Amino acid sequence: MCQHHRTPHRCYGHANDVSESLDPSPILGHTNDVSASLDPSPVLGHANDASGSPDPSPVLGHANDVSVSPDHSPILGHTNDVSASLDPSPVLGHPNDASGSPDPSPVLGHANDVSASPDPSPILGHNNDVPASLDPSPVLGPANDVSASLDPSPVLGPATDVSASTDPSPVLGPANDMSASEDPSPILGPLNDVSASPDPSLILGPANDVSASRTPHRS
Repeated sequence: MCQHHRTPHRCYGHANDVSESLDPSPILGHTNDVSASLDPSPVLGHANDASGSPDPSPVLGHANDVSVSPDHSPILGHTNDVSASLDPSPVLGHPNDASGSPDPSPVLGHANDVSASPDPSPILGHNNDVPASLDPSPVLGPANDVSASLDPSPVLGPATDVSASTDPSPVLGPANDMSASEDPSPILGPLNDVSASPDPSLILGPANDVSASRTPHRS
């Protein structure tokens, strides 16, 4: 509820809960609620809907809420497991292909395929496969498993738990709060704001734009 930040300060609220924040989220918009935002979200667009469709969001599902959907997650597939999905992912496409582009994705690597790429993904590591990687993932850490990692996750911090970390998260900053960090986020840049950063994002590149990266992944 931002009890410690009464000033006009973007934060995610108590216990890193986006729904409790009294101030707008720099990513999710007003009241930090994807479906409740009155203004366009700088990430999801108008009405916080990835496609602007009046129907369920192709990313977040019915009511734009991944957790309340009675069906499988539209992002992770059956049992919320990327590798267990029998059907194409509505996000990554067939087979788990972000856009079907014949060119490499600067995020997912060759063929934009999380699991099938013969080259390492700059995000997911060797074989672009979160559970199957032989080497540690630069994002998820040893075994590429957020919950199984014996060492701290380079993204989520100690115990790979965003809310439980006693030390600052290298991504979310002190208290694991994207907006509360006093220093720039190593991912989102100054002010931890994808759209407001005057410098290139370490992940997204110049103007924080995946497609504009000056260092595209080489296949």
